[in-house]
Amino acid sequence: MATQAVSPPTTAPAPPARPNAFWSDLSDRFLRHAGLRRGMRVLDVGTGVGDLAILAARLVGPTGYVVGIDRDPTALAVARRRVDGAGLPHVELRLADLLAFADTLRPDLGAFDAVIGRFVLDRIADPVAALREIASLARPGGVVAFQEYDFTAAIAADAVWPPVPSFIAALDRMVHALDASGADTTIGCKLRRYFESAGLPEPLVTASAYIQGGPDSTMYDMIADVTRSLLPAIERAGLGTAAEIDVDTLAARLRAAMTAADASARSPDLVAAWCTLPSR
Repeated sequence: MATQAVSPPTTAPAPPARPNAFWSDLSDRFLRHAGLRRGMRVLDVGTGVGDLAILAARLVGPTGYVVGIDRDPTALAVARRRVDGAGLPHVELRLADLLAFADTLRPDLGAFDAVIGRFVLDRIADPVAALREIASLARPGGVVAFQEYDFTAAIAADAVWPPVPSFIAALDRMVHALDASGADTTIGCKLRRYFESAGLPEPLVTASAYIQGGPDSTMYDMIADVTRSLLPAIERAGLGTAAEIDVDTLAARLRAAMTAADASARSPDLVAAWCTLPSR
């Protein structure tokens, strides 16, 4: 399968280069609701380590085709191993810049039945322009579907009950680091307007979250993984040092504190927006 190298832009930190199973159920539901089905040709923009591409590939089946693009070769190497290990030969991965993709790769790939993405628009300076460009890669009558986070409810005063200071501090630090690095931590609630401003049809928008606690929650690992990827931004923003945070033990410490308090916490909202383009 071909790989095309495109110089990456400078953006906010990318997600961790490892699978993020925490969101899998919500993302699978999102893709099903957006209309992915067997035989479809799908483009996953900002595929990262392949989470969404793998979910899409299972929905479209071997008669379908999924292309995942990303600017991070390290993440793509992880994605390649995962795709091969899952036995999904109908997934192609390409190293490419999201905003250059339409011009550089459109001629040999053509239009897609669906263009999808997760945790992508929050790190783009002009998400409206990006959506407009991305939508141009979908065929008439095709689907444009994105899923982004929104931390508004997760950092509300009553989002952790009873309060667990160490968990609240870890989540607040993560959000402040994302903000400082240029990511939009409230982009989810803006998706409807972004779709419309890009000239797309009115999208259907939903928000989903988990409320978890106890020893078996994977929320602690999610927070630790994102914190690890943000360590340079955390230190630049004066939010803590690597030694103070001790990310290698962070998930275990959060799990112990939450379990001891028998506390529950609301995850960030995962906001999904999708629309169907006019047939002509």
